[in-house]
Amino acid sequence: MKISITCALGAILGLSSLAIAGPNDVWLNEIHYDNSGSDVDEFIEISVGSAITPTDVVVHLYNGNNGTEYKTLTVGPLGADLV
Repeated sequence: MKISITCALGAILGLSSLAIAGPNDVWLNEIHYDNSGSDVDEFIEISVGSAITPTDVVVHLYNGNNGTEYKTLTVGPLGADLV
């Protein structure tokens, strides 16, 4: 199984802190986005349920201004590939 998450920085899923993830859920939070000037110190938090392994997740990042994909991230074990 491969899960593909498509998102534009600045417009990623917003989930309530009270939401509870089930065993098949992927939880995605964008932290510190769209600061003025150049984009620095931004990151995405990814949490997966027990039925999903991190290697099942692929994240596609898109520019929110023009819709162009600029990076594809594979999560891998412990997020090792997210650099």
